[in-house]
Amino acid sequence: MTDSSESDNPAIARFENSAVARALAYRQLDCDRATGFTRCAMLACPETINGVDVVLGGIQTAMLDMGLTAAALNAVPPGARVPTLEIKTSFLDAAPGGEYLCEAWPVRIGRTIGFLEARLKRADGVIVATASATVKVVSPENRS
Repeated sequence: MTDSSESDNPAIARFENSAVARALAYRQLDCDRATGFTRCAMLACPETINGVDVVLGGIQTAMLDMGLTAAALNAVPPGARVPTLEIKTSFLDAAPGGEYLCEAWPVRIGRTIGFLEARLKRADGVIVATASATVKVVSPENRS
């Protein structure tokens, strides 16, 4: 596995410097360039906690989407974009504030569509949510 600093993909650099990445203190820990399997860490700060002291489900979905997007970007040609077309989240356990690990991987990436899965873990390793997603693969030469 390699860390994100070894990437020469400008789309990954833009993604990692986005406002949402900064808000979630996103950082890619490593990725397997051969498979696209990606691990990243994010932080659920107090502003993301709902009235029952857990991370709002939409924030958990956003964290999963960040991991899914990173895995997709790591699996497509440099410069391609991967907008999410559909995402399904399953909430499995309590998610208090704190640091989270997201592991995401492509199930299949084609020329125009990709299918991915991810899991979100608390710092103690318990999986709190999973997601599956469909992304559109937009190669640099096909942008309008």
